[in-house]
Amino acid sequence: MGLVSSNDSQVKAGGNLAVFDKATAQKLFAAPGHYNRIDLTAKPGTSQFELADRITAVLPADRAEATTGSAQAEQQSVYIGGRTHSYERLPLIFAAVSLFIQRVTDVPGVRTTSAVADSVISAGAYAKDISGVDPKSVDDVMKLHFLSGSAKDLGPGRVAVSQSFAHDHGVTTGEWIKASIGPGTGDRDRPYTVVGVYQDNPSAQDVLGSRAGVQKDSYLPHSVQRVLVRTTDGAVSKDLEKHLRAAVSDSPLLKVQDRDQLVQEQAGVAGELMTIMYGLLAIGVLISALGMINTLAMSISERTREIGVLRAIGMDRSGISRMIRLEAVCVAAFGTLLGLAGGLFGSWKVSGLMNGAIPQYSFSPPWPTLALVVLLSLAVGAVAAALPARRAAALSPLRAVADA
Repeated sequence: MGLVSSNDSQVKAGGNLAVFDKATAQKLFAAPGHYNRIDLTAKPGTSQFELADRITAVLPADRAEATTGSAQAEQQSVYIGGRTHSYERLPLIFAAVSLFIQRVTDVPGVRTTSAVADSVISAGAYAKDISGVDPKSVDDVMKLHFLSGSAKDLGPGRVAVSQSFAHDHGVTTGEWIKASIGPGTGDRDRPYTVVGVYQDNPSAQDVLGSRAGVQKDSYLPHSVQRVLVRTTDGAVSKDLEKHLRAAVSDSPLLKVQDRDQLVQEQAGVAGELMTIMYGLLAIGVLISALGMINTLAMSISERTREIGVLRAIGMDRSGISRMIRLEAVCVAAFGTLLGLAGGLFGSWKVSGLMNGAIPQYSFSPPWPTLALVVLLSLAVGAVAAALPARRAAALSPLRAVADA
């Protein structure tokens, strides 16, 4: 009957929304007088999390749940990422899986291979990434550190969760969670027993499950998105990478990455932020150098009589130049040490807060890099003083005293 536009977050990205009147919607999707969802808006001064906690207290736990807008947005984001995840990595389906893995296994230098099926698992109001692995070979291709339990117990209805996932959902080994894998909703939730908790690992993602179980309910059933390979010597040479690419017919849709490249890819935004930070640091160094040149030039202009007297009592041009450079280096050293002290103190305080949320986080300053920064700052100070020092050394003693 018509087209509408909406800013409602419930309208999925790139999707369509069919709008019915209440009576028709209840007749088609529920029952007269029944509702599938109730949208609420918090009063000013009440956060969405506080409102969700209050609503949860009065809802029947076995039939309904309260979720926040931010949690729905996160779930939608993960769903969209899960639907496109398989298009970023070439899906290998049915018989092609075993043939493909066998070709990779036969490459000289390959010790173990293990296929991984990636999907999404929804637990309550949250959607996380799940990796389907072979319990027998996962220990050979993934560096997993289990805090409790083991990956060998993975199977139908049994999963292992990351430390962050366990903390967020309040579960531990031996307990169970209610969740659904793939494009499921609340009506497809089933109980999963937690058989282990491991330290956060980008290769394992948030949850580990058996490959067969994840493939069964994933967006592309019976497909895999990754093949993890362990070499005989633990390294990936250029020749081995070339042989691996040849084994997959040098397909442009497949990527061959070693562990460092995978970690760098997983870092993603963090790496880009660090690049931006280094760029801002370079701009800051340039601005400080210009400021130092300006300050020294003004200082020389104000100290013309002093410089003339020093020249008159016997200080040569090199002594004047050395004095100006030493002053610049002292200013640079003072500013650098003060900045480092403040930065280290701030990092130490933040590390104390982060240790409670991320056990792997530790305060480990890069001392060689900091030492290099100090040396570079002193060098910048000396270079910035070159022009003012030359100007000061060129002053005539008699003219300097007379002009003053």
